[in-house]
Amino acid sequence: MRIAIVNACSPDMPHVCAVRARSFAEALSRRGEDVLLLTPPPYETGAGTPLEDIPGIRASSDAGDPRHIALPHRAGSMLPAVRTGGMAPFRRRIRIASEFAIRGHVYGDWIDGGSDALKLIASEYRPDIVWAVFGNMGCWAMGRALAKQSNCPWVGDVKDSWERFIPPGFRKLTAWRFSDAAALTALSAEHAAQTGRFTQREATVIRSGLEQNGSSGRSGGSDRPQPARMIVLSGSLYDPRRVREFVSSLCRWQSARESSDPVRLVYAGGDSDLLNEALPAATDLPIDIDLKGTLAPDELMSLQASAWANAYIANAPNLFHHKLLELLVRNRPVIAYPNETRESEEIASDLGARLSICQGDTDLRTAFDRFLGVDQPLSYDLNPIALKQLSIETQATRLLSVFQKAIDGSQQ
Repeated sequence: MRIAIVNACSPDMPHVCAVRARSFAEALSRRGEDVLLLTPPPYETGAGTPLEDIPGIRASSDAGDPRHIALPHRAGSMLPAVRTGGMAPFRRRIRIASEFAIRGHVYGDWIDGGSDALKLIASEYRPDIVWAVFGNMGCWAMGRALAKQSNCPWVGDVKDSWERFIPPGFRKLTAWRFSDAAALTALSAEHAAQTGRFTQREATVIRSGLEQNGSSGRSGGSDRPQPARMIVLSGSLYDPRRVREFVSSLCRWQSARESSDPVRLVYAGGDSDLLNEALPAATDLPIDIDLKGTLAPDELMSLQASAWANAYIANAPNLFHHKLLELLVRNRPVIAYPNETRESEEIASDLGARLSICQGDTDLRTAFDRFLGVDQPLSYDLNPIALKQLSIETQATRLLSVFQKAIDGSQQ
């Protein structure tokens, strides 16, 4: 099957926005599918793939690897300033409203800039199906345009919240504008339910699956715990207030302990400055703080697997945190603060993992007692059936089934 995947972020970007499309492109390619990944250049800057290089990309790529083509933005547009906030607030609101009313997105410069490449891709590659990943509606517009030129169906994917990225008043209009999608997929049941309120269509839940060789923290002996009671806080932190509450609770818990065993809070992610700002004012903290910053995937996996407990700050507008899956399979207890969804709780239960969903200081201190106030770190055995269901290979199989039904339906 020739599959074109459209995503908002280049696979070369070390950011979560690149992970879903890149992971599925690689998994589908390993299965023998012919996959082409279309994105903007990294960080929406720089030139795209030269037109003269496009015909040779399929032939020059190694078998089993996805191909990648960067589609450029049209130069001289004001839309980058609209997207990044580099415009007066009132003017920006007016421009966003007009763009959504006319086009359904604020990525006209990308659609225009990539139009010549799209025509060439349609003629040279001739995809059987296009999967457009919603990180923004420009991806759906680009995916639909490619599908139309290629005379094939397209499938819309929802990996981000419509309510967060589509302005109020334009959500149903936007859903109607893109209602010619042959099918819809969604990152989670929460994403599917929210999207269904605007589209009145059922989306198939396709999770961003876990790589089999990195699904467990028990590989290579990396799960040996640190001598200090180490709790690893990972990923985006979102809200300084919540971070301050989390760290303050940990400090109070440690100060109230009779034991003098050290506790170390390690942060791995891109929000070290935010964590620094959120630290309690006390100069002599009763815990050690270690800011690792952004780590390579193998380093992060090893760190999380050697912790006594892992933790993350949950952000309700995200609807679902893929990092929860990555933490649950490290064979260490996980603390989510300040809340989580029933869907996340059910996933943890199916895996047989230990997830503590905390809503305040009392819950946090109870979790710290349970996971840090013990003589040895806790671990658990994952349910192999549930783990297989969450693998990228299983999810890729399910995605292919959606694609085949869409293709079959378009030929009737």
